[in-house]
Amino acid sequence: MRSAARPPRSVSRHVREVPGTPSIGWRAAAVGGAVGIVVAELAGVGFASLVAIAIGGFVAARLSGHHGLLQGGAAAAVCIVVVGLVDTFLPAPRLPADTGLLILLDVAHLLAGTAGGWLALRT
Repeated sequence: MRSAARPPRSVSRHVREVPGTPSIGWRAAAVGGAVGIVVAELAGVGFASLVAIAIGGFVAARLSGHHGLLQGGAAAAVCIVVVGLVDTFLPAPRLPADTGLLILLDVAHLLAGTAGGWLALRT
């Protein structure tokens, strides 16, 4: 009698990265996001927060050394998520209540982060 069916040996149990696909360096994105948050808290609100997120994207791309736009965008996303979570628990929220304005600001921060990441690998 035959034993239980086994998967063919060619089937891998591990997921392989496809050559040429970009990957996010999450450690670099977390460091870049932290730098962006710290600089934003020191610099203030408004245009300074966009510059702070661009600096965070710059740091993330430099640390990872590849795919600057992607790394900068990931660092900006980390900043957006962390600031949004922290703002939820503040007694007086600092983020705008208008959803349209909040989306516009998040897109501006994502663009600033990607610009910082792009600049990091161009200099």
